[in-house]
Amino acid sequence: GPVGDPTMDDLVPGTNLFNYQLESGFKSEVKKYSIYNRTVHTFSDFVEGFIEASYSRVESKSESASTPIDIEDSKGLTEGDAMYMPASNPYNPFGEDIYYGRYRFVEMGPRVTEVQSDSPRIVAGLEGEFGDGWNWDTAFLYASNRVADNSLVAIDYKMQQALLGLGVNSDGTLFWDPNLPADQRRYFNWFGYDGREMVDFLTAWNPTHADYRLTQVDAHLSGSIFELPAGTVGVAGGLEARKENLENVKSELNATGMVLGGSTGTGFKGDRDILSLYVEMDIPIFKSLEVQLAGRYEDYSDDGFESDVRPKIALKYKPTSWLLLRGSYSESFKAPDLAYLYTASSNSFSSFQFVDPVTMTEIDQIQIVTSGNPELEPELTDSYYGGIAFEPGDKLFNGWLDGLTISVDYFELEQKNLLAQLSDFYGYSDFFTGAAAGDPLFADKVVRSPSTNEVLYIKDLYENLSDSEYNGWDFEVSYTWKTENFGEYIAELDLTYLEEYSIDGDNVAGSRLFPRLRGNFMLQWRKGDWSASVFVNYIRGREVTYWDTNVSYYTEAYFGEGVPDDYVSALVYDVDDQYVVNPRLSYSGLWGSTFTLGVNNVFNSEPPADPQETSGGTVGVNYVEPAFWYLKWEKTF
Repeated sequence: GPVGDPTMDDLVPGTNLFNYQLESGFKSEVKKYSIYNRTVHTFSDFVEGFIEASYSRVESKSESASTPIDIEDSKGLTEGDAMYMPASNPYNPFGEDIYYGRYRFVEMGPRVTEVQSDSPRIVAGLEGEFGDGWNWDTAFLYASNRVADNSLVAIDYKMQQALLGLGVNSDGTLFWDPNLPADQRRYFNWFGYDGREMVDFLTAWNPTHADYRLTQVDAHLSGSIFELPAGTVGVAGGLEARKENLENVKSELNATGMVLGGSTGTGFKGDRDILSLYVEMDIPIFKSLEVQLAGRYEDYSDDGFESDVRPKIALKYKPTSWLLLRGSYSESFKAPDLAYLYTASSNSFSSFQFVDPVTMTEIDQIQIVTSGNPELEPELTDSYYGGIAFEPGDKLFNGWLDGLTISVDYFELEQKNLLAQLSDFYGYSDFFTGAAAGDPLFADKVVRSPSTNEVLYIKDLYENLSDSEYNGWDFEVSYTWKTENFGEYIAELDLTYLEEYSIDGDNVAGSRLFPRLRGNFMLQWRKGDWSASVFVNYIRGREVTYWDTNVSYYTEAYFGEGVPDDYVSALVYDVDDQYVVNPRLSYSGLWGSTFTLGVNNVFNSEPPADPQETSGGTVGVNYVEPAFWYLKWEKTF
């Protein structure tokens, strides 16, 4: 609380705690607007033209905990100066310049970030047919996306000015004058509560934006080329030419690192031209055996990207009317996104705390350094699929199983030069434990001071992560039951089991971000103008090991005051299974329209607790949104 004249006698040893959740919003406030139109014109019996135009805007507003101010990590009056609390500040009880201190700027209130995303898109083209079943189409596409970010931030050099003392105008506003006499200055009170005038002086809105533009022309052709004894050989081919542009514009505050507790970095831009050619053939070898051959060629303007043909071969074998065997092999090529290549070095801070397993000290927030890498190589993937499908129809068991389909498929992807950031697969606590254990995957990711061994920052760069293997199983069971008086019923169960997802030999399947099992169950009923369905989403739980921020308290509580030097402690917790139920009801017998009433997460299933997430649940894995009701009206003109 407010301290008018802090002295050394006011110092109380202990840990300063802060309740992040009190000020952090659970979810962003989001507004979405969109408009879409498709117009088709028939020029003749064989040629049609079309135009699709759409525009969407998404506005969001989020709040996060008050700005953290770390003197040791902040700039002074200029970009090259270090911040300090001068001995001349009357609220400095130590009588000397102070270069270390942490403060939560609660007077400012929560940090506010407003984001606006605008996405126009237009496609215009022609399509038609000629000869004996040949189809063609060609189109022009332009699409763009601008994301404008405006955040309320506190500024380093203004904080340094406030620590040195400010002048006061007649209306109470503050100003900086280095020549002002000391007795006419108002100083920032590090140990007190500073008023609204100080907040207004220290803060400003910080606008940035990023623009992505895509221009593309394509043409496609498909038809039959000749007959074989087993059937018609079909072929399809085409070409695509596209240009991508990406530009990220940062403010001067970001470029000079003058945002207190915020991200730093300069803007960047990049572009590329891509030409793609592809062809595909379906060849019936026998009545029961069909082969698909395909290939794709891509040429990038980026230096060092190999231009090559990526093949695909697939087989479909149906020895009986109720059994299908299938398999495929393909090679694919993924160029690094423009952001991966050209993003300038930028700094941000984690939103939660860590324990350093080397020094066993708590780190309030850790600095994260991210940057692109123009030396990145494309990602290469070999894909293998194989499976079996069983559909008895009315041929087996006197037709009792008519409407039943069962399939089992195995998939395996072998990737080289995997393009990602390590944080896509691991939490930052894993960076600490992995580096401490000598894991080469994290060896250079945790950067420490050579003199104190304290963590300076974490490197989380865009990079090629060497090799990856991803394999598992897909299971599907569906059953359709038609009745004369009670309508049609459909039940379907889909399961995906992730057996292995290894990054340089480290299997992350079953970890916090990659549950081993996911599933969907659907039950649907249709009769006349009415239909109803219920969808159940299942996400399997997992066991997680985490270096918790309170590990020192746990160990002291267990051992007493003396914690063994060689004692290493971690928090192991379970993320529970989650079920989300989404029912809906539709009626289409009024005004030529379809009305649908539905609920997402009707039972308001809460995400299982995950201590590493500020929202409480594992965002991007578990369903974190509460129950959401909607009413939809659809009419076709």
